[in-house]
Formats: sequence, C-alpha cells, structure tokens
Amino acid sequence: MENIDSLHYHKFCSKSNLHKSLNTLSGIISGVVSDGVVNSKELEEIRMWMEEQKRYVSIHPYSELIPILEESLKDGVIDQDELKDIEWFLEKATSENVFYDFITSDLQVLQGILHGMLADGIVEENEIRTLSNWMEEADHLKGCYPYDEIYSLLLEVLEDGKVDKEEQELLKSFFAEFVGLSSSNRFKLDEELRKSITTKGACSVDPVISFDNKKFVFTGHSHRAKRSEFKVIVERGKGVFLTKPTKELNYLVYGAAGNQCWAYSCYGRKVERVIQLRKQGVNVQIIHENDFWDAVLDAGLDNEA
Repeated sequence: MENIDSLHYHKFCSKSNLHKSLNTLSGIISGVVSDGVVNSKELEEIRMWMEEQKRYVSIHPYSELIPILEESLKDGVIDQDELKDIEWFLEKATSENVFYDFITSDLQVLQGILHGMLADGIVEENEIRTLSNWMEEADHLKGCYPYDEIYSLLLEVLEDGKVDKEEQELLKSFFAEFVGLSSSNRFKLDEELRKSITTKGACSVDPVISFDNKKFVFTGHSHRAKRSEFKVIVERGKGVFLTKPTKELNYLVYGAAGNQCWAYSCYGRKVERVIQLRKQGVNVQIIHENDFWDAVLDAGLDNEA
C-alpha cells in the first residue's frame, strides 16, 4: 500500500466505496458499448477512471483489474473478447467481494503450507497427511483453484493407505507449480517419471503438446505475441485456434504476462470454464505460455513464413 495514507485507504476501501467505484466503471463500460462502437472519447473516459484509481493499483481488485484495462486499451480498441473479460471481472469483484478476504486468506495459507513443504525439496508422507487433514477442515474452499485439484489428488494418493516415491514426486511437482517454483531446477522431474505422469491439477507440469488437429484457446496477456499471432502459429502446425473453450478443446494457454496471483485469487473466465469442463470429464490441459513456446520450437514452427 505504498504512498497511500492509512486512514484514506481504509475509508476508500470500505465495501460501499469499493462497490461504488467498481459499479461506476461498470456503468461507464455499459454506456460506451451501448451503441456497438467505442470511440476515442469513450476510451478516454475509461482512462480517466483508471487514473483516479491508480494509487490503489497494489490493492485487490485494482491490482488485477487495472492491468486488464491497460492491456485492452493498448491498441485503442476494446474487442468483444476483451469486453467480456472486463465484464466478467467486474461481476466477480462486486458480487463476491464480501467473501474475498476470507477465501483468499485461506488460499494464501494453503500456498504457504505448500511452500513450507517444498522448502527442503522433499514431500514426506506425514506432511501429506497433515495437509490432507487441513484440506478436510478447509472445505469452504471447494470450487476455488487449486483446492479441488489438490484435494482429489490427495484422495487418490492416500487411497491405498501409503505414499510411494512416485506419488511423492507427483505431489511435489504439482505443489511447485502452484507456489511458482516450477522453473527451479530443484523441482525438475527425471525423464522416466515425467513420461509416466499425467498431472491432474489445473496447471500441467512439463506437458506434452502437439499441434496437428489439436484445438487451442489463449487467455491472459503475452509480451511475446498478439492473439492473432498465436492463431497463425497454431494453424501453421495444422492445429485449430478457438476464441472460447468448448468440449473439443485440448489446450488452454495462459499468458506469461498475466498476474501470477491468478492461480489463487480471481482467475479468468476461460480458466473457470475449463475447470468446469474438466470436472465433466473433458480431457483439456491448462498450459503456461512458456511451455507453449517450447513446443513451438520443438515442432520447428517458430521460423516458418
């Protein structure tokens, strides 16, 4: 909360003022798109709202909302997909704000628990059972990523009453993905183990990605390519680029430029939809943009015209 007077902050961030601010933006958005065209003056109105709230950019929900708005306004146009992202976020932020502190606090505790378990590079059986007991007590987190994924994984691992070496490595890999340590060499899987594991969590670890006749959706933001450029690359590999998740989807790619907190706060509507599809038995992977580019390089799709 840098550069924010404490009294002013608490006054501004009361529920009523927060809702007033977000509802004002919601009204502005509704107004500027009501005629089906967003002109430069209307975009400037949104920029003015952003400028007024910029001092709160380190505070939820502005820490997530303002980057979404900045990215949408960068090319001077708000397309339909960007508009739906903004409207989805505003609906979430205003309707769920009363629960945010409670839910997010426990999700951050969960992240801390996993971080602590990984500190020595070993996930012990007694640690896994302690985590399982904590998850049982925290069932109010059902429906929030990654609670459901971790919980189902723990149930499967503990079903036979023991935790073998392979299961420990599987859990370690998924925990590392959630706490943002998956790029560390300390948590790399050996090749044989990597081939034997299909990660059941929302973020796939070292995913095997193919392009031919596979369907891709991109979400979030990338410093490396525009969505139109992702489309070109996918189609170059004889894949199909979709604008929204369907039951035929194979991969949801999330952008590396997005907020790293998406995994344990207010993740996007496409991720939410994919998690719903996974619960229905649809075999779709959520993959990090970095893994996508690795697959592009491996497939030789990066240097073709």
